[in-house]
Amino acid sequence: MRNGILKLALVMGTIGLSFVSPAKAAMETASASPAVAQISTKTRVFNPGVFQESDGAMPMINNDDRVDAYFATKALLTAREAGLDIREAGTKWVEWLLPRQKADGRFERYLRVRNAAGEQIGWKANDIADADDALLALWLEVLYAVSPPEGMPAHWQKSAALASAHLETLRVKSGVYIIAQTNRVGLFMDNAEIYASYMNIAADQKRMGYGASAERTLASAQNLGAAIQKTFWDAKTSEFRVSTQDIPDSKFYPRATAQIFPMLSGIQNPIATNTAVFDEWVTKHGDNWLSMRYDKYSWGLVAFAAWKVGDNNTALAWQHQHRELRFGPRWTVVDEAIYQSLESNISPNIRLAADPRLGSDKS
Repeated sequence: MRNGILKLALVMGTIGLSFVSPAKAAMETASASPAVAQISTKTRVFNPGVFQESDGAMPMINNDDRVDAYFATKALLTAREAGLDIREAGTKWVEWLLPRQKADGRFERYLRVRNAAGEQIGWKANDIADADDALLALWLEVLYAVSPPEGMPAHWQKSAALASAHLETLRVKSGVYIIAQTNRVGLFMDNAEIYASYMNIAADQKRMGYGASAERTLASAQNLGAAIQKTFWDAKTSEFRVSTQDIPDSKFYPRATAQIFPMLSGIQNPIATNTAVFDEWVTKHGDNWLSMRYDKYSWGLVAFAAWKVGDNNTALAWQHQHRELRFGPRWTVVDEAIYQSLESNISPNIRLAADPRLGSDKS
């Protein structure tokens, strides 16, 4: 599936994602850092296990008949951020999803198709994606993340061109992105993920020797970061607004969960460090999060944010308390990626300590 690798002279809109000709690549490489070598054989490999089927499909839940492309792609990229090797699982996933991309660059949700005997005979699109903007950015990121050192395969480049072109149609005058052409609302969490994707794509472009492209993508990320601060930061509440549209308050999702996305994406809180913000978040919401009082899913992303800010005890508390949910109906492929990431990065010699923040609700 990697035959015919080609450097296309194809510039992706204004966000700086570009695929360059061999001559231009040579010019860029001359002023860029050498491409990073393959991942060390000592690096742990992300093993999706029951979350990836033989054809490459990655259902959101074990033994489920539904595939949501956002969750599979998010899981792979989360594992990669934690230092796990995702190339094998990621390549299988890309090759499964790529033929299902729509002509306008978008993706959908997919449902397993069975015959009268109950045997699987394929997959069919059965619903629109939850959010085109975040999914398209994550898709672009994973294409770069699992591309071979010699460059992105030609058929992946074509897919990236379609995704990037559609993503650009979702950027509005304020500089942030809206959910979809059919849902013209901007979400803080989506835009934070797009910002992080651009930052990671820029790093991969630099790794692959495309210095000028990396600089353009980095500039796009910085412009988006400024637009996010201007659009979503609420000085009155000292929080990020969840949406460009007024929404009812909530006990946990989306208002409380939105506040962990700066730690996940690298966006900075304008009045406090992300470490301090996370500590306050756990004090207010930690018990409800761990007990799943307001949400039926495990929300491992909070544990991943804890690890990122150096709060290993909170990450371990999630891992310890939710271990019994693993592979069940309340455990997503993203949770599995986070579980393996924590196993790989937190020493097994660290003991879980009592934490008053996780034992009472202050909200």
